[in-house]
Amino acid sequence: LTEDIMNNGTYLLACATTRPSVARPGEASVNEQSNRQNTDLSIALAVNNEVRDVQKALLLSLKICNSDETITIAGLHRESEGMKSLMKLIRRHPPISAGVLLWVRDVYQDSRFQRSSAFTTGVKTLLYLVSLCSRSHPLQKAQAFFILTQIFPMKPETVSPTKVLELKKNMINEMIIQMQLGYVLPVIDFMKQNSIAAAMDHSLLRHFVTQVLQSVLPPFSQDFINGINGLLQTPSCTRALRAGQSPVIQRLIQNFRVACVDQQKKKKLEKVPKSDAESLAQGVRSSTDVSSQENSRNGGDPNATGSNRKETIRLVPFTQANKANN
Repeated sequence: LTEDIMNNGTYLLACATTRPSVARPGEASVNEQSNRQNTDLSIALAVNNEVRDVQKALLLSLKICNSDETITIAGLHRESEGMKSLMKLIRRHPPISAGVLLWVRDVYQDSRFQRSSAFTTGVKTLLYLVSLCSRSHPLQKAQAFFILTQIFPMKPETVSPTKVLELKKNMINEMIIQMQLGYVLPVIDFMKQNSIAAAMDHSLLRHFVTQVLQSVLPPFSQDFINGINGLLQTPSCTRALRAGQSPVIQRLIQNFRVACVDQQKKKKLEKVPKSDAESLAQGVRSSTDVSSQENSRNGGDPNATGSNRKETIRLVPFTQANKANN
């Protein structure tokens, strides 16, 4: 791209993302409401300054992403000047965040990057940028997840299968972060479809099931229950769980099913008349007592049996999630 094209393109994008809102018919626009306090000239100057600021940020992000020095071990380090500047721009400007997501996909698919010595360590930074984009701008969760689904099936020829498996686990961790941000069902459906197609290593399925069931807390939505049960019942996932023979996974699955049964009993109890409620209440209390005993045997670990917090996916601190991925 020539300098003129870059300048014109970034200016148009800056205008499109900073233009004043247009009112619906019969409503006063933002500009008309503010005219009582500001003159047309001051509004025009403020908008123009904002456009120029966004254009400047876009040009800086393009410079960083197009630089050959960025795609190196030093350049892809989070503490490098380029990465620090890019992260600041991502947090501040949604259009830059959206552009970085596409840049991450293109870099990962580049055969030169896959052959370089920066690939293994660089992918972790690229995945961190994906999380940063969706954390900073929640409306970009779907785009971030779409980018992950595009790079997940890839198998770089120059990278050992062991390293590829490790990278895919990191990608699954990022997908779980998308679930924690509220993008739950599409992630479960993606894993289910890969399991049905037998297109995923068994260790990856076990990793996903373990990480999700360790993060969830009741009450669950019915769609979430159906999604997880549907994944667990796929032949590939069933074989993966049997092959692993992990008591931790088996306990997590059992606790999840017990929590689902308890939840259904409580819903029935809320619907029946008071005259019939006592008989059902005894069953709920018995099931709760069994769950409490199981929790005691597990050393009081809240992750083993769940708790009464009202959220579907427990959101771990961003810094803690990043340390886990490193």
